[in-house]
Amino acid sequence: MTPEILSVMALLGVIGLAIMWWASRRTRPDAGLWPGSWSEAIEKMTANERRIGDLQHELDLVKRENQLLNDENRRLQETQKLLLRQLADMQQRVSSLEHDIETLQKEKTRNQPVAVGELRQTLATKFDENELRALAFDLSVDLDALPGNGLLAKATELVAYFDRRGQLRRLADEVWRLRPS
Repeated sequence: MTPEILSVMALLGVIGLAIMWWASRRTRPDAGLWPGSWSEAIEKMTANERRIGDLQHELDLVKRENQLLNDENRRLQETQKLLLRQLADMQQRVSSLEHDIETLQKEKTRNQPVAVGELRQTLATKFDENELRALAFDLSVDLDALPGNGLLAKATELVAYFDRRGQLRRLADEVWRLRPS
């Protein structure tokens, strides 16, 4: 409560006491200036005024604490926004670095010479005949037109076919794409 309200309440209390005194004098002309009930009323009014003051003080403390919490909340929200921006920047940087690493690994693989024996072994052990046929088809080669019978013979001929045309890297890249391990 504001000091103005407290002053008005105190004034109303005094007016109320005066009215009660006047009314008691009219009904009991022999009553003294401050009968016992008046003393009790004044004590209660004084106690109430003290209680109002205590409550006002408590209210002021709660308002101050609320203001401090609001200020802290604003600071935390600003910090959260900053951290979210930093996180987004870091995620973008990580994504960029992952892309760079992937590009470098592909470039490294392309620049390495193809081990013909290893490529033939991978085709013979990691592909079945239907998968080898599908790989050859995807690379525009008719596997049946190549000499040899059996998976190992067809794998050997497929590697030799691409090696003779200088396209061994093309075959190796497709095998690596289908079987990265």
